[in-house]
Amino acid sequence: MRRPEPTVVYRRPSGANYDPVCSFCGRKKSDGNRRVVAGPAGVFICEECIDLCAEILEEERQGG
Repeated sequence: MRRPEPTVVYRRPSGANYDPVCSFCGRKKSDGNRRVVAGPAGVFICEECIDLCAEILEEERQGG
């Protein structure tokens, strides 16, 4: 599946004090998240929320 092109280009802040926050659950990377993935327009999702989304999609595919 092809990802849609972002309509807004977002440049992530950088620096030693930068700590991205998941847009879904509100946890910071420093809260123990191994990864926080940046999306367009300043949206972030942590690895835990990605796993939860994958579980939801798998349940829907199986008809649950």
